Amino acid sequence: MEITIQKENTKDTIQKENTKDTIKYTVFIEKQEEENNKIYLEAKYSGLSAIQSVEENYTLGLETEKIGYQYQFNNHVNFTDSINIEDFTSQNSMILTDYESEQVDNFLNAVVQRITQVNKQQMEELGLEEDENPIIYMIPSFGIYSSSVAAINSTTEMSELEITTFNNKFEMYESTNLQGVTVKGLLSTISLNNESQDNDRQIKEINFNGEEYEATDENLIFIKEDINTEKSYRVEFEKDQDTGIIYRAVINEK
Repeated sequence: MEITIQKENTKDTIQKENTKDTIKYTVFIEKQEEENNKIYLEAKYSGLSAIQSVEENYTLGLETEKIGYQYQFNNHVNFTDSINIEDFTSQNSMILTDYESEQVDNFLNAVVQRITQVNKQQMEELGLEEDENPIIYMIPSFGIYSSSVAAINSTTEMSELEITTFNNKFEMYESTNLQGVTVKGLLSTISLNNESQDNDRQIKEINFNGEEYEATDENLIFIKEDINTEKSYRVEFEKDQDTGIIYRAVINEK
């Protein structure tokens, strides 16, 4: 079975293949422009005839005319009669609608900070900067995702949670003794942010060693090349008085 939806320059296809013991679902999203870009998700389940021992195989892929990525996840599930599924209770879960908005904001901010910390730790284990997570580089390069981000970011007003979340990804670099290699990571984060965000959600100015620069791609590259990885730097940020959003970074060599 196959269903195809054509929308302007986008083609969406959903496929289903099944036998007595196996079923497979495949979803394709294809951007048809000057360069054809395609993202796909495949989910395959085997061992369904007995429903006792089931193999799960998932594949997420991205294909362009220049690059290709593929992520795979395999799982084996044994079903037994001893499975016990607990109900949600006040002891093992949080129902966010039961809390005040300030409490929810604080909780979500803590989640964002924790995700940021875990990402940083895992990238260090891989020998990468925290902004070099390969999944980040896979998705933004895909036109469909970029269009979706642009649509989401078209809202001009930001909630308190959005402002805090936006500022957090830069404030984690704020330090009086930041290593040069991490400063380069900050500049990469600024560059990625400015590429994907609207003008009111961009870092606009960089003060580097007393010199003022607009946060253009050219200037960010220039400053990054001038960073000495063997030295330490003092990094601070300034916020817009009206919106509370960070718009300026101050970087000085110690």
